[in-house]
Amino acid sequence: MSTSTTTRVPDVSVVIPSWNSARTIGRCLDALLAQETTLAYEVLVVDSGEDDTAALVASYAPRVQLIRSPTQLFPGPARNRGLLQARAPLIAFTDTDCVPDPGWLAALHRASHAGPGAATQAVGGRILNGTTESLCGTALYLTEFVEFAGTVVRRYPSIPSCNLAWPRQLLEQHGGFPEVFWGEEYILNTRLSEQILFVPDMVVRHVNRTGLRETVRHARKVGRGAALSRRLTGQHGVLFRWPVLIPLLFGFRLLKIAQKSAAAGLFGTFLWASPMVLLDLAAWTAGFWQGAREQTDA
Repeated sequence: MSTSTTTRVPDVSVVIPSWNSARTIGRCLDALLAQETTLAYEVLVVDSGEDDTAALVASYAPRVQLIRSPTQLFPGPARNRGLLQARAPLIAFTDTDCVPDPGWLAALHRASHAGPGAATQAVGGRILNGTTESLCGTALYLTEFVEFAGTVVRRYPSIPSCNLAWPRQLLEQHGGFPEVFWGEEYILNTRLSEQILFVPDMVVRHVNRTGLRETVRHARKVGRGAALSRRLTGQHGVLFRWPVLIPLLFGFRLLKIAQKSAAAGLFGTFLWASPMVLLDLAAWTAGFWQGAREQTDA
């Protein structure tokens, strides 16, 4: 491990947006500070919450830098705030509810430099289930992240920002993250002229919500954000012109989740969690409807 606490320019800056994250951020920071690498890196947490997160992060100083905002920031603006203070040419992003594997930094740095010259491409990696013992947590993982559980190197149009790295130059070229309430990485990723490289050995484990009520509420929020972000990128136009078709997304996404689960060797897990998956998908579809109608009414 070689976290950067001097004037030396680090190889990688890790930026983490935070809001009321005291319950999970400790595991994330412990994992980041235990990376098995000779790279010099810095960790920046942009916190705008109201709980004890700031005090907890401050206890990791000087290995972790705390950036406080007196007003709440959505994830996109928080990442942009971290980018302003980050010093490395390669900017990696994860979230407070993620636990990176020990080789995460080395894998993303190696992959981002696979082309000629300095860092040349955005890369993202595998997202595994960090709440395997929870029915609610597993169902939420399957509905959000199972697509990114594979082991084959390929390219995606977008990869979640909980496991994503961009060359600074490329980020700045595209204006950073859009300052929207949800889906900012999807909007930013779609601005790339080429798709993002998926790196299987760049692994984080996502600690999902496990309460029934909070799981359903989050699924609805994700669905709403999916509609808003796709409207901003000009995609799924037919669904906004004909919102009566939106309920069909329930069946389409269920089939896709089952297929992706089988491809990842998780079909048994899908069957076990399927009652909760159905509930989450219903909430997601209702959220998508809400987001589509908001945009239509605007």
